[in-house]
Amino acid sequence: MKKPIGTYVFGSLLLIFSLLFLWQNIIILRTLRLPTQFTYFEYFSASSLFIISILGIIGSIGLFLRKEWGRKTAIGVGCVMLILVTGLLVLAIFPFVEQTNSDKGLAVVMLLVTLSSFIITTLLFVPMLYFLRRPKVKEQFLQKTKIVKTKKK
Repeated sequence: MKKPIGTYVFGSLLLIFSLLFLWQNIIILRTLRLPTQFTYFEYFSASSLFIISILGIIGSIGLFLRKEWGRKTAIGVGCVMLILVTGLLVLAIFPFVEQTNSDKGLAVVMLLVTLSSFIITTLLFVPMLYFLRRPKVKEQFLQKTKIVKTKKK
C-alpha cells in the first residue's frame, strides 16, 4: 500500500504549529501573575489553547502512525483553530474601530498581528482539512486500522 506523502507533510506542519503554540502559551501562562477580572479571561484563553496544542501534538503523532483517531483529532483541531482565529480577528477589529485617531497605533499593530495569524492558520488548516477529508485518504487510514485488527486475530 502506497503511503500518502501529504499525511507526513501535514503531520509535520501540525506538530511544528502545535509545539510553537504550546511554547507561546506556556510563556503567556508564566507571565500572568495578578488574578484580576481581566486576567481570568487570559487564563481561560491560554489554558484552552494549551489543551488544543496538546491535542494537535497527539493528532500529528496519529497522522505519522496513520491511525484513524489521529486523522479525526487533526480534523477537530483544524476546525477549532479556524473558528478561534476567525473569532480573534473579529475581536481585533472592534478596538481598531473604537479607537480615536491618536490611539490607533496599538490597535493597528494588534490588528496586523491577528490578521497575519489568521492568514497563516488558514493557509495551514484549510488544505489539511481538505486533504484529510478526501475519500481516498479516509480509506487508507481505515485500511491501516483493518490490517492491524486482522493481524491481532
